[in-house]
Amino acid sequence: MLKAGKHRYSQDCHYVPQVEYVFGHKTNNKNNKGDVADVQGPQNARPFCQHVLKQESLTDGFNSLMSNFSLPLRLETHTNSMSKCDLKIPDDVLKDIEEYYA
Repeated sequence: MLKAGKHRYSQDCHYVPQVEYVFGHKTNNKNNKGDVADVQGPQNARPFCQHVLKQESLTDGFNSLMSNFSLPLRLETHTNSMSKCDLKIPDDVLKDIEEYYA
């Protein structure tokens, strides 16, 4: 995770938080009054995308978007046939991941 923080755009951008693809990277710059201000980021940025699909309503949002454009594509609910994942993540690694993507 330390490498990811310094080289966020390496590894085909796998370390870039998904929110940056929609809202851009949050940076601190001086505004026109000389004050330091967040000029990009989720709090005050206009999305790059015209249609943002949210994970919690992905199927309905996607199907509605496809319908709006008269495209014959639909997402359907499916059941994952894989067994439950019992991945054990060490506490220190989990802490680093949570801090990086906070």
